[in-house]
Amino acid sequence: MTLFTVEAITKPVYDESGWLPLRRITDLVPGTILLEDGDEPMLVIPVVASSPTRAALFVEGILKLVEVEFVSGAIRLADDEEDDEPPVLSPEAEREHTWAESVSLTP
Repeated sequence: MTLFTVEAITKPVYDESGWLPLRRITDLVPGTILLEDGDEPMLVIPVVASSPTRAALFVEGILKLVEVEFVSGAIRLADDEEDDEPPVLSPEAEREHTWAESVSLTP
């Protein structure tokens, strides 16, 4: 398993209620950073996964769980390889992670 950093830019947020689902992700996935730019909100999510594709599946699932629409993003190896401990996920996020790791990637 490898530690990835996934950056996810979501649809613009125009009022306070729009931030609530994004803030919920910071509760579901510890270590997540939310950059509150109303025009381009960005989540920076640490993900331990077996591949970049599985890391993307995990983030896509978490965004769907809280009903947040994804616009664009990027995946890269985490800069801080010293911290190999995976984040302690909420039960909902753990189920999503388990699914993302088990789903077949071939058609």
